[in-house]
Amino acid sequence: MSDSFKFGIIPSIETDKNYLPDGSVAFKTICRKYHCVSVPDDIVNNWIPLIDRIPTFLFSINRESFGIDHYAVTLIPPNSVKLFLEVILSYLEIDQNKSIQKLIRLLNAAIDNNKYVICFGI
Repeated sequence: MSDSFKFGIIPSIETDKNYLPDGSVAFKTICRKYHCVSVPDDIVNNWIPLIDRIPTFLFSINRESFGIDHYAVTLIPPNSVKLFLEVILSYLEIDQNKSIQKLIRLLNAAIDNNKYVICFGI
């Protein structure tokens, strides 16, 4: 992938789907599908310890987890997106990076529409 995390909105969560990219579809196509925004790894690394208690899922909604996995695909359920947003808003005071502002808009859209957020680690 790259040295940045990609965050997107899943239009309709599939209960039995494994959201790991399988190689048959280009990663850029997947990012377009979910309208992903990129956030540099060094920024997200600051958030990881702050969000490690937020309920999430790895790869599919059948695999419960917490926080964001640095190297994998994390699904953030609607009830956790707001908690994630709160961490990012507190960080915005430190860093005014445009990618953070794009992510905030994406998370607000997910909250407004009660959608899952997908995060592709580096």
